[in-house]
Amino acid sequence: MFDRHQLLLCFLFPCLAQAQQDTLSANMLTSRVGDLLANTIGQVNEAGLRTDIADRTELDIREAAGVINILTAEDIRAAGCRDLQEALMLLPSFMPGRDVDDVIGFSIRGQWSHEGKCQYLLNGMPLNEASYGTYSIGNRMPLENVQRIEVINGPGSVIHGGFAAVGVVNIITRNPSDGEELSVVTSAAIRKGVTSDQHTHLFGSHRIGSTTDLSYSASLASGRRVIGQVTLPGDGIIDFSDSTHVSTLNGFFSIRRKNFRGQFHVFDQNLQVSDMPYDLVLRTVMGSGAFNLRLGTKSRLGLEVIRRTQLPWFYGNGASLAQAEQNTVDERTQLNADLQCKPVKWLSLSTGLHGYWDRFMMQKTAPGVVLNVNDRPVLDVLDGALYGEARVRSAYGSLIAGFRGEYQSLSGWTSAPRFAYTIMGKKAHFKAMYSASYKLPTMQNVNVGPEEGIRPELLWTREAEVGYRIGPQFQFTICAFHTRIDAPIVYVYQGDTIVQDSYVNRGASSTYGVEGTIRHIARDHGVIASFSLYQVDQEHTDLPETALPSAGRIGFHGIPRMKWTVSSHWNISDHTRFGGQLIWSDRSWSYGNIDADSDVPSLVEFPAWLKASAHVEHRFARVEELTLTAGCKNLLNVDHWIQSPYDNGLMPLPQGGREYFLTLRYRFSL
Repeated sequence: MFDRHQLLLCFLFPCLAQAQQDTLSANMLTSRVGDLLANTIGQVNEAGLRTDIADRTELDIREAAGVINILTAEDIRAAGCRDLQEALMLLPSFMPGRDVDDVIGFSIRGQWSHEGKCQYLLNGMPLNEASYGTYSIGNRMPLENVQRIEVINGPGSVIHGGFAAVGVVNIITRNPSDGEELSVVTSAAIRKGVTSDQHTHLFGSHRIGSTTDLSYSASLASGRRVIGQVTLPGDGIIDFSDSTHVSTLNGFFSIRRKNFRGQFHVFDQNLQVSDMPYDLVLRTVMGSGAFNLRLGTKSRLGLEVIRRTQLPWFYGNGASLAQAEQNTVDERTQLNADLQCKPVKWLSLSTGLHGYWDRFMMQKTAPGVVLNVNDRPVLDVLDGALYGEARVRSAYGSLIAGFRGEYQSLSGWTSAPRFAYTIMGKKAHFKAMYSASYKLPTMQNVNVGPEEGIRPELLWTREAEVGYRIGPQFQFTICAFHTRIDAPIVYVYQGDTIVQDSYVNRGASSTYGVEGTIRHIARDHGVIASFSLYQVDQEHTDLPETALPSAGRIGFHGIPRMKWTVSSHWNISDHTRFGGQLIWSDRSWSYGNIDADSDVPSLVEFPAWLKASAHVEHRFARVEELTLTAGCKNLLNVDHWIQSPYDNGLMPLPQGGREYFLTLRYRFSL
């Protein structure tokens, strides 16, 4: 057994130890270009990370008008993350939760963001399905081909629209500027003696001439999310022997030629639902074309068209006739036009027109199979938005003012302003932001909701961030926030009543808290740590899901109030690296039918937990194209659960058991 104190020292040791190093000149005599890039990664100025996710204009993240976190490919690799769920756990305030039918989403800053409050993007293409606004996380996105993940912890509606109320996640894939390659990765994992995960991934990126490049990716994955019998808090025992299998297909292709980029993405997932006799199918086929046009030396116009077809929440094998009659096929055609200009040195302007046409069609065509919202088997929804923003720079910092107005045929007009002040020095930076954002009702919110309809959610967020850089390798930031949601759209459970489960607008929901990050990236070792704490603002919250059976413990059901993470790596030699991570989560409460003989949900306490993982990565000296990674997830064999934020008695998904994994990567010589 591992001693917890000894294990903690193992993770912090890379911060304190110095490995024997070869000089850069010696490396240049013995290493390939790819090896030099990998071995000198710590010399990159981490404080200079840039993004356009918050402002449409590429800026240093310390200057952008938002609380920005970026996970680089090196961060993901060093922490041993295998999928998007594990990567997002490295960020402050991100916590997974269980939706209906075992679908996993995230809460952000204590607010359940899964149903249309966090916008997920793939190279800027929207991934959230339009029926419910969700984006299923588990076993979803292979990470080997991801160059970085850019995240806004906070509102993003002014730039990104009605699904960006409390966060934005943009997954950015590799391209030839990150290095030409062709690689194959295969991985397998075992938990409790049973294969829990296996996947194969092929990806590459190449230059074709001086003006054209392409990148591509294809992966197959399968596994079981829960294995065997599990004892839950409250002494309930559930058998998950073979009811949580999931299989996933992912494909991606991109081509760039001069100022044009075309992209194609396909995703297909079939998952067994643990507590139901049917499977759930999630499917997306999407393509886009984008063109950037320079209008002189001070202006740029971006044009984009997106076409997408989805099975958003499709009841598959084993579903009843009534469930099958709820299945829809969703189509979207989207057009975007964005203009950035800098008429004078101290002024930057951004404006844009965004619009889409959604068509929702009942998959089963039969008499009486119609949508409630219009009593027809087809519903068309139109949406159009106009935004504008100005940034005024001076020696005393930048002032930013922006506004977005959006019309949706389901809910009418919605608007949101934002104001920010940012200042960035050589070492320190400061941000103060006051932003509005909104979550538009989705088709199913209205279709399942009450006859009087569903109103858009309106959010108001105040944020302040302070950061400091000590040399080129170490920096930290700390942020304080307060968010209030008026008329939150909530999924409610009607139990045994004759009323169907529904969506309603509640009065208000509000949280405040702090987030912090520390990054220390050196040539041969690195540490990334994050901390987050939220508290319910009881004065502006009337949701019943905040009442906890403990004095002084006020938090939303299924969402722990505190979390901290530490990931570290240590390059033991030119060919071997040790890495790992620690995640600690506070205790929480959630409703669940722990007593199998009772239909009445009971509020159950789930204890705090500490999860540790470690891995060793080795590149063979005689076969430099081959890299082997071996490791263990949940070294301490701690039981923990992904809980439901709803009051409908959903069983939490157990995550206990050590998981041993082995990954082989072969990079072909080009």
